[in-house]
Amino acid sequence: MSGFSAEDVNLAGSDFSAYVDANGVVTVANLSGAMLPDTELNGGNLRGANMSKLGAEDLELAGADLSSFVAPNGKVFRTDLTEANLANANLSNASAIGADMSNIFLGSADLTGAKLTKDKDGNVVELDNAF
Repeated sequence: MSGFSAEDVNLAGSDFSAYVDANGVVTVANLSGAMLPDTELNGGNLRGANMSKLGAEDLELAGADLSSFVAPNGKVFRTDLTEANLANANLSNASAIGADMSNIFLGSADLTGAKLTKDKDGNVVELDNAF
C-alpha cells in the first residue's frame, strides 16, 4: 500500500501488522508515503508496519498498537513512523513500544495515556527531532 491515498475512511480494528508466512518469512505492511487524512484506525494493529512519510492529519489511532513486532525467531521489526505527519492525530491509549518516530510531526496530537517505552530488545521510542 506504499503511496496509497484515501480520505475519511473507516479502517477501525484493521490488522496491518507484520506477519509470518508458513515458511517463516516475515513480511511487514508497507504504508510508506500513504495519504490517510481523516482516517479512523482506532484499535488497529500496526505492529512492525513501515509508515515512514505517512501523511495523516486528523488520523484516529486511539488504542492502536504501533509496537515493535517480534517474530517467532526473536527478531524485532520496529514500527517506522519516521517523517510522518500526524498533526491533530488521536493517539490516546495507543501503544508505540519501541517505535521509531524520528522527525515525526505531532502538532496538537493527543498522546493521553499513550505507551512510549522500550521494547524487549531495549529499543526505545525514537523521538529525535520530533515536533
